[in-house]
Order: sequence, then C-alpha cells, then structure tokens
Amino acid sequence: MLEHGVISRVNRTASGLGCMPGQSVRHCAELMRAAVVPSAVPPSITDGARFVMRDVPGEPRLICADSVGMLQPDTMPVRSPSLHLMARFLEAGRTPSYFSG
Repeated sequence: MLEHGVISRVNRTASGLGCMPGQSVRHCAELMRAAVVPSAVPPSITDGARFVMRDVPGEPRLICADSVGMLQPDTMPVRSPSLHLMARFLEAGRTPSYFSG
C-alpha cells in the first residue's frame, strides 16, 4: 500500500495538510507525519449508551456499548466481529467485561 497505493479520498484535516485524491499514499503519509501534533486534550466523550446484557455471578459480565466513550479504564473491549476472541479469553480464564460493536 505504501509503495503503490493511491489516495482516493481525504478528510478535512488531511486536506489542510496538503493531501488530495490522486496522490501516492507515501506522499500523503509524509505530509501527515510532518504535521504539528496538537497539544490540546480533546474533550471527553460523554454521549452514547451502555447496556448490561448479562450479569450472572461467576460469569463474565457482558455490556454492549455503542461508543468507546462508554468504556471504562478497567475494562477490555471486544468488537462484535471478534466473537472468537471472546471465546479465547474465556477459555484462558480471562473475563472481558465489555463488548462493543
């Protein structure tokens, strides 16, 4: 991709850095790497919903969240397409408590 890829679309931020459709991926990546990293902390995400889907003593708690902002620092998110990962964690004795999709 880096060697032969061509940019098809750019967002506002990338456009402001000089990236545009038709550029090579390498050139656009170099423009983005040269950008000044913002020092401001982004606002926290407070919107979204979180639902307890299962809360059975002795079993992993299962919570569905529609936003990463609804996760908490002591939780492990698992995306819905990765159900096999959930099984692996359970088999290993780990207990994922959040399931986001």
